Amino acid sequence: HPLGNPPHLRMESLARTSTYVRAYVAVVVLLAAASIVLLFTMSPSGVTPETVSILGLLAFIGLGFGLQLAELKLVVGTVHSSISFIIYIGSGLVFGPAWAALITALSVGGAQLVGRKPVIKAIFNVAQHVVAIVASGVAYLALGGPLPPQPIDEAVLPFMAFLLVFFAVNSVAVSGVVAISEGRPFKDVWI
Repeated sequence: HPLGNPPHLRMESLARTSTYVRAYVAVVVLLAAASIVLLFTMSPSGVTPETVSILGLLAFIGLGFGLQLAELKLVVGTVHSSISFIIYIGSGLVFGPAWAALITALSVGGAQLVGRKPVIKAIFNVAQHVVAIVASGVAYLALGGPLPPQPIDEAVLPFMAFLLVFFAVNSVAVSGVVAISEGRPFKDVWI
């Protein structure tokens, strides 16, 4: 065909890509949901519903929501990211990964809803943020990071792991969905 693939083949490719994107999003959502359930069941942070500060939770949720909604961006090269990650990381250090996951989900989800993002994009954004904050919070705790954090000289390695894992998981999750949706190799879109 002189203009590339015939229209029916392009539509088949688009439908296949869409199916792959939905499957990828479903896996990320399942991972996020399972991690929240496991963390609240195990309560590794020691911050229990009886000891958590409701006012503190609401403050972190409000700040995360506001920054996410304001779309204040951190730009590095061609990559644009909301600065709301600062709030999510802070909530992980104060409340632990279970509560940080809840704060992150409510903040990102609320902003996606108010911003009228497409449903699949909104669901993915919530889930990938939750997976990133859970993985990074668990890495922090596994390396002996205290909650809430003590003087930084006692928690440098756990804190660095928290940051590196958060950005790595976030980058891999977003790059994965972009690679699938655009039909490009992961290495070409990894940010």
